[in-house]
Amino acid sequence: NKESRKETVKQQDVQSHNKTVSDTPFIRGVIYWIKTILYYAIFYAGLSILFYICFMIYKLTLPEDAPRASKLQPSLVYYPNYESYYLNRISWNAYDKKDVDLIVTNINTFLEKFGTRREFGNCSVNDSYGYKTRNPCVFLKVNRIAGFQVDPIENARELQRSERVLKKVIDSLSPDKRKGRLWISCKSNSWVNIEYFPQSRSIPMEQINTQQPVYKTNNDSSYSQGDYDHIVTIQIINIPQDQLFNVNCKMFAKNIENDDNNNPWMGGVSFDMILLTD
Repeated sequence: NKESRKETVKQQDVQSHNKTVSDTPFIRGVIYWIKTILYYAIFYAGLSILFYICFMIYKLTLPEDAPRASKLQPSLVYYPNYESYYLNRISWNAYDKKDVDLIVTNINTFLEKFGTRREFGNCSVNDSYGYKTRNPCVFLKVNRIAGFQVDPIENARELQRSERVLKKVIDSLSPDKRKGRLWISCKSNSWVNIEYFPQSRSIPMEQINTQQPVYKTNNDSSYSQGDYDHIVTIQIINIPQDQLFNVNCKMFAKNIENDDNNNPWMGGVSFDMILLTD
């Protein structure tokens, strides 16, 4: 009997031990996963709350009627400006109708945004803006900056020595016509002639100045006929064939920086042109 009892107790101990050994990993596994799930749930919930708080703080600091940051001075853009293999290059074949039509369409699309078409001297759609006759026109538009006030140059002596041609233009104008102008002048590394419209190569500063930010709603047009007053047109004459050349145009005012040779886009614009014959 004693041996039988001992054997029974021994078997019970073995079963109890086996049960404990087999149940412990499972229980620990369940507890581990519960803790892990709770940890990540709390972590991501806290992260979401923190992100929401940061977003609301950022949103509250945004002005409702103005951008958070703006450029320091106006920029100059040119048309035609269409996608091509080469960046900032106008290339075409004057005898290829597709090439000419592509450029004319690009310029028309640019001008149509401003409403009723205006005349720009010799640069007319009837003449394909000169691209068919190999006297191409390029439209230069000044993009206004909210709050920027032009500090005009009214004396040619205030220009750099290198701007001899623009100095002559300013000196040729009467004192009244020199006042309150943003000047635009272009140079090329090729022996080409550049004609301007208007001939004064300038824009009245009241067309550029903005007293305070003015922004359109989603239902308003961002363009108007007033944008025509921000445009100076150049016509390039006697251009060489199959020869790449550069045109660099700059804006001139006392408070516009344009003397960075490594960045011709600061206070100006730079583009290449080539008239193809093949």
